[in-house]
Amino acid sequence: MKRWLVLLISILFLALLSGCNKDVKPQDRFAQYVEHWNKQEFDKMYEFLSKSAKESISKKDFVNRYEKVYKDLEISKLKVTYKPDMEKEYKKEEKAALPFSASMDSAAGKIEFTHDASLVKEEKEDEKSWFVAWDTTYIFPELGPEDKISYSTVPAQRGI
Repeated sequence: MKRWLVLLISILFLALLSGCNKDVKPQDRFAQYVEHWNKQEFDKMYEFLSKSAKESISKKDFVNRYEKVYKDLEISKLKVTYKPDMEKEYKKEEKAALPFSASMDSAAGKIEFTHDASLVKEEKEDEKSWFVAWDTTYIFPELGPEDKISYSTVPAQRGI
C-alpha cells in the first residue's frame, strides 16, 4: 500500500513539474504558423503575429492581402517547409531567425524561395511566448508593403 502511495505522489509531482514548464520554443510556434500557412488559414496565421506586425497591418488587410495575391496569381500546390532545429535553445534570447522554404505553382509558373522568419519573444496575457515579426516579404521575398502584384497574358500572334 505504501509503495502505491509513493508511486502516486511521485507521478503527481512529475505531472506538476512538467505542467509548470511552459517554456514555449520559437521552433514550435513557427511550426504551428507554417501548418496554418499550408492550409491557407490566413486568419489563424494572424494570431501568431508580433505586436508591431499587428500594428502595421490589420487582420482584415492581412487576410485580404494573402487571399488576393494567391487568387490573382492562381496559386496552387502551396508547400511551406520548415525543419526545426530542436537542439537550439533560446533561453535568454528575445529574437530568433528560423529559415523556411516555400514552393507553389502559379499562373506564371513554379515559384520557389527561401527566407528567414524573424520571431520575437513577447508577453501576452501574463505569459511569454514567441510571435512572428511578419512583413510582406513572407509572401514573396521582394514584395514591399506598397507593392502590387499583377500579371497579364498576351495572346501570341499567329503566322499567315
